[in-house]
Amino acid sequence: MDSVCLAVNVMGLIISGIVLYGNMFETEKNDLRTPFSALTVVAGLCCCVELLVYAMEHQGASVWMLNFMTNLSLCLPAVFSAVFTWYLLMVINRKRPVNNQPFYIVIVLKLVFICMTMVGCIFGILYSYESGTYESGSYYSIYLVLSCVVTFFDILLAVYYRKVLGLHDIFALMSYVSFPLVGYFLMILWKDLELTNICLATSVLLMYVMMHTQMKSSDEICRTDELTGLLNRKAYEEALEKLKDEKKLGVVYCDINGLKVVNAQAGHEEGDHILKVFSRMLTQSFRKEEIFRISGDEFVVLLPGISANNLTLRVNRLLLSMNAFPVPLASVGYACDSEESPEDLVRVAEKNMHQEKQIFYKTHPEYRKH
Repeated sequence: MDSVCLAVNVMGLIISGIVLYGNMFETEKNDLRTPFSALTVVAGLCCCVELLVYAMEHQGASVWMLNFMTNLSLCLPAVFSAVFTWYLLMVINRKRPVNNQPFYIVIVLKLVFICMTMVGCIFGILYSYESGTYESGSYYSIYLVLSCVVTFFDILLAVYYRKVLGLHDIFALMSYVSFPLVGYFLMILWKDLELTNICLATSVLLMYVMMHTQMKSSDEICRTDELTGLLNRKAYEEALEKLKDEKKLGVVYCDINGLKVVNAQAGHEEGDHILKVFSRMLTQSFRKEEIFRISGDEFVVLLPGISANNLTLRVNRLLLSMNAFPVPLASVGYACDSEESPEDLVRVAEKNMHQEKQIFYKTHPEYRKH
């Protein structure tokens, strides 16, 4: 192994370590963590074994130990391929339960390939030990071709279940397939190249990045109100839990005035328009990540660490923007305290909002829903 191959395997080991660290310390529960961690470990082992072979060659290790390690270095990519099929099965079943038999057949075929690789290593047809170094054997090209074939099985499975996976997951999974296939093809043309391990490590990195992009996107969708683009009640409940130990908190509670009357008289499109307009007003006075639409006509703003004076100024800015309309769009109540729990503070702000709501109904009785 020359210095380039050494550097490539060191880089692959570093990439695998970074991905494994990130995957193992995920805060979100994820049933794909175990198979993905297994993929990353095998990719790292591939690079590690190659580095050990390099070290042992230069330290004069025994031939049987070198034989064992070289055998292992050729088998591990096939093990990686089998683990990937397991990972693919987990990804698909997570979306929708499917028939597992095709996956088991592919895994068995890959296990047979692993056994064939071991036999080829034992009989010395995949490599040869000459002049103190290992050289590719007469059947090494066949080994690379078969590696491409077993990898292609995963493409067939992904394509067959493309409707279950969706476009994003197809691209994420193809990132695994593409790099090893390109590496195997180049190694068929130039046997002196050693690209398998860095290709496996790179494919794991790409899958990790794309997987987390999708998780983040899915999480944002689950926590976002579709109509207004603000955070929804799920995000609100999560925020309350995170703020339970907050020493100082400000809460603004808003309720759209007469929304039910508007929906009944002018239609839901007009009601939706009012919700969007008021949402834009809120974002002009508060940061978007502070605002939550917790029900059809109710909004809550959570402001950790804010002072009472600053809270009053920001609420007044909101009230001032509503003065541009003939009728105030919403009733607003707020509270700020360092001793109350977040839930109790929300109740105080809601109570203050209802007081404002009663004042509104006295001056605009036509908006009261009878």
